[in-house]
Amino acid sequence: MSQIMLNESQIAAIFDNTPIILMLFDCRGYLRLINNRARNLLGINYPDVTELSIDSMIRCLSTDSRPITKNISECNCKACELIRAFRDTVSSGNRRVISDIGSTAFSPRLIDGKIYRATIARLELTGESIILMAIEDIAKSAYSESKISGIEMAKSSELYQALFENANDAIFIMKDYTFIECNNRTLKMFGCARDQIIGKPPSDFSPEFQPDGRNSLEKSKEKMQAALEGIPQIFEWLHCRLDKTPFYTEVSLNHIPSLGKTALQAIVRNIKERKMAEKALKESEEKFRRIAEHIFDVIVTVSLDGTLTYISPSVERIFGYKSEQLTGKNAYSFVKESEIAHLVGLFKQVSRGEYIEGKCLHLRKADDNWADIEIYALPIYKNGVIDGAQAIIRDITETKRLRELESRTQRLETAGKIAGQVAHDFNNLLGPLVAYPALIKDMLPADHPALSFIDDIEAASNKIADINQQMLTLGRRGHYNQEVLNLNPLISQAVRDMGKLPDSITIELDLAPGLMNIKGGNAQIYRAIMNVLANARDAIGDSGKIIVKTENIYVDSAMLGYSRVSVGEYVRVSISDTGPGISPEIAPKIFDPFFTTKTTDKTRGSGLGLSIVGAVMNDHNGCIDLKSDIGQGTTFYLYFPASRESISETNEVDIRGGTESIMVVDDDNLQRTILSNLLGRLGYNVTTCENGEKAIENLKNARIDLLILDMIMPGGIDGAETYRRALMINPDQKAIIVSGFSETERVRKAQAIGASAFVKKPINLKVLASAVRKALDTKKTVPTQIAVSK
Repeated sequence: MSQIMLNESQIAAIFDNTPIILMLFDCRGYLRLINNRARNLLGINYPDVTELSIDSMIRCLSTDSRPITKNISECNCKACELIRAFRDTVSSGNRRVISDIGSTAFSPRLIDGKIYRATIARLELTGESIILMAIEDIAKSAYSESKISGIEMAKSSELYQALFENANDAIFIMKDYTFIECNNRTLKMFGCARDQIIGKPPSDFSPEFQPDGRNSLEKSKEKMQAALEGIPQIFEWLHCRLDKTPFYTEVSLNHIPSLGKTALQAIVRNIKERKMAEKALKESEEKFRRIAEHIFDVIVTVSLDGTLTYISPSVERIFGYKSEQLTGKNAYSFVKESEIAHLVGLFKQVSRGEYIEGKCLHLRKADDNWADIEIYALPIYKNGVIDGAQAIIRDITETKRLRELESRTQRLETAGKIAGQVAHDFNNLLGPLVAYPALIKDMLPADHPALSFIDDIEAASNKIADINQQMLTLGRRGHYNQEVLNLNPLISQAVRDMGKLPDSITIELDLAPGLMNIKGGNAQIYRAIMNVLANARDAIGDSGKIIVKTENIYVDSAMLGYSRVSVGEYVRVSISDTGPGISPEIAPKIFDPFFTTKTTDKTRGSGLGLSIVGAVMNDHNGCIDLKSDIGQGTTFYLYFPASRESISETNEVDIRGGTESIMVVDDDNLQRTILSNLLGRLGYNVTTCENGEKAIENLKNARIDLLILDMIMPGGIDGAETYRRALMINPDQKAIIVSGFSETERVRKAQAIGASAFVKKPINLKVLASAVRKALDTKKTVPTQIAVSK
């Protein structure tokens, strides 16, 4: 096919109307020719052309000066890089492309904030070397602004051929919907030879359908017809190579009237990388959006004056606000007034380029409650200057609550260990005070004047023993038997035991019919209920109301109140009072051992009441919660795991004695004496031993009907091991275990091999008589295994 020839005026028109900046320099760097685009954007008039050089047109971005004549090899700015590339092209003839040039490099002639790309090439025209510099806006295709009316391939024109062939985009001419000319870039882009595209319709290089579902042929004809009618077309298009490999492009389509009514010029840019970047950006934005919506923190950006500019959607789930409610608001209005100065200091740190890690504040939620928050922030830079901050806000309200619970638990454990050890030692000393009053009263006549004193001693001893048992409970070293019980009768009894109350105080019982049973220690739970009732009684003072309610509840998701309530069935006891309420400052301390708000000698308590409640609930795998409002009263919630077991029948305590032989084995002489006196009073034949080893030696020479074994005997074998060795001598040997501590694994092992009851210290006559008689009257079964690990 013959080539179309252009005259000089047509070439000049093409040069002047090209939508990118075109400048021709001589090899000395002086400007010789520019097009209309350069004149308009750079403000250069024809008289100025011969006076300008490349050095005088470019401003160094580092020194903000011109001309650039010295030390450009040491400067890394884009302006100096452009000068170095120009000089390299002059000397070597290499074609150079410099991207990402800011418009300030051409200041003051061009300041539009856009980013440019410069292509520099050396052309040989009529025997003279000319340097062509083409500058285009890479943020928005310069070709998209094209208003070229026509273009023609003119191999005879060296200037036009240089411009045409050095273009970075595909340029082709169509006439009557057929390719009639193209540059080399077109052949590379479409993966074909010249004879494989010239004379072919453009539909051969498009898939059948475009991404929007439109037929490519129909859609392309619409675009071409609009261009022929004088409406320049700029659009994205899915082309394909000769081998049908698809790729995305941006097309600028214009009519060329000088070449005929149906002549069109197309400039096609491969935007595959841009599409990939757009896709990656879209995926990244979507990923960030999902993260921002579902993250357990809130992400914000904020200006240095405190204005919130972005808030992630997670703020609604965490703090109750919608993002749009907060955007534009000032951060200072959402913190406590006392913390504003602290927040000001954090902004100052960020403005200095410092990072913020784990700083704590309070943030007002949408419901006007305050949340404990932790802040992590870093500066945001814009044009090299700190413009604001990006922060992560973490709600640590529950975390802080858990830490406080953990700290309180550790305090309770420490105090409990101390109290438990003291109580254990005290328990042995209480033995005679609890045991002997009954014996003394039996020895005195009914009208003896000392009997009233003995009654006082017995009452005081029992009170001391009760307090001591509470200390053991606090240390989780007390003993109680697990039994199935119902809380309704126990609560009714506790209310009756409060005694007569003033008419100004009322107690209302709301006990649920059909209340499920629980499993635990009757005395311990009774003590916990009584302690909460006593606390309520003290809270209301001279007048008020106490409400006690029981109910069956099912917790279907874990709750975190004063303690964690796990999923499951519970019997809940609610004890409410109309007192003044508990302040938030005091509430975390009320379950601490020895903490009390009572100050006068008359009413001051031991400070063990509520701490005992907490210990009892822990021992029963229960939970406790608290709700209190100043001026509105307080409600304690006790959660006991429900039991499906039934309550067994109970028998009257048996206080019969006997004449059987009993050996008391205890390392404490006082305890041996007390037990000997009590058992002797019941008619039994009693011998004693101070340790397990001596007891075993005696058993080898004499048959004993029942052993009473202290569980813990320091310096020798314990009660379980003593019993194991006794069974080796006499497989029918009977025994009971006594201890001031709670039932341990060693106690359970002793019972597993045949030991009968477990009796707690201090021991009174009725309990001892019942346990001994029951053990003696029960038929001994030979255990299948009597080994007890040491």
